[in-house]
Amino acid sequence: GGEGEGRVQEGECEAQRLLGLASMRTQDLEKALVCLHKMLDLSKELGDGAAEAAACSALADAYQAVGDRAESVRRVEAYLRAATSSGDVEGQRQACGRLGALHRAAGDFTRAAEYLGKAYQLSRALGDAAAADQARLALGIALASAKREALLGAIKGDLGALLAWKNRRAPLAAT
Repeated sequence: GGEGEGRVQEGECEAQRLLGLASMRTQDLEKALVCLHKMLDLSKELGDGAAEAAACSALADAYQAVGDRAESVRRVEAYLRAATSSGDVEGQRQACGRLGALHRAAGDFTRAAEYLGKAYQLSRALGDAAAADQARLALGIALASAKREALLGAIKGDLGALLAWKNRRAPLAAT
């Protein structure tokens, strides 16, 4: 019957999750990817948003472990969409924090700040002071890094124009 088949699929979904995570711990990343993709497919068939979000999160970890940053970002974005559609605010906070960290590591500080700002807002909405403090610190670092990059870009872009501007400024009057 339909109900019994659904329980079997739920059990298989959980088994694929456990096998995928165990494979990651033993560094069998190819096997982990296969299992976690099966888990994702099963969770979609079941309409289980929480399992789908968990599969996307685990796949992001696996792709990061094999060095595929772009696919890891895509999987965390899918995790964020799944957490959002299932109403999982904690999952949304985690996904935004991870996306911020991934973009910051890649040097895209503006994008990192967008996600870290969302993680901060979600942490506050959840009443998690420790997570809010951590997100606020990461956000500050991303914003400062973005400003530093803009300044370095201006300096590298036209050092002559920058020096001419500095030389046109009036000297401080002696007091």
